[in-house]
Amino acid sequence: MTHNIDGTTPRSPVGGPSPVPARQEAAPSPVHSADDTVALTDTARLMQRVENMLANVPPTDRARVDAVRQALANGDYEIDPERIAARVVRLERELSGRR
Repeated sequence: MTHNIDGTTPRSPVGGPSPVPARQEAAPSPVHSADDTVALTDTARLMQRVENMLANVPPTDRARVDAVRQALANGDYEIDPERIAARVVRLERELSGRR
């Protein structure tokens, strides 16, 4: 028996519908005791802090974004590297839990 390799595949015979497996009943949920605990990783705790911080951030001011974008395009926007550095340091302290 030979097969031509031409980018096509042989068709399988058409049959009836596939049988549907029987539905299994869900196992009853376990009873929880007062001793159940959950341990979060450092990363999960950091993500919770970031989520809490982001929840308090005001929505984006599209007009301000457009104004800054235009000022950058025109070369009129002045960048203060010391101010940027101070804010990066402050953000890093807030994320690490230090003030």
